[in-house]
Amino acid sequence: MQTAEFARALEELIDWARGGPERAAPQLDNDVMRVERATPQLHEDVARAEGAVPPGNVAPAFQARVAIMCAEALWWRCHRQLVADALVARGIEVRHIASASSAPLHTLTDFARVDAGRVSYPGLL
Repeated sequence: MQTAEFARALEELIDWARGGPERAAPQLDNDVMRVERATPQLHEDVARAEGAVPPGNVAPAFQARVAIMCAEALWWRCHRQLVADALVARGIEVRHIASASSAPLHTLTDFARVDAGRVSYPGLL
């Protein structure tokens, strides 16, 4: 049986996967991501990943198993890395299904920083 929290969180994830609603990107410190990937839309992508995960304690919303799929086979090359970081920052276990016999546990991206449950990717210099 789905809880209202689960349904709301799932709707957010589905909405995000479809491109999400137009939102003003919050001011996040994402220097490393901008420099290393040089992708103009990445800042907005991080904001959308944050928006896909409701604020506060989301653990009750993820009692059931939820899968996020993408046409990109490698999770570290798509939005799943950002969503996984946002979930891990809120205490949710995330696994990346690589094959029928491999689903490694996600760990926070090396250069990611968490402040009050929000993930940013500041420069490390």
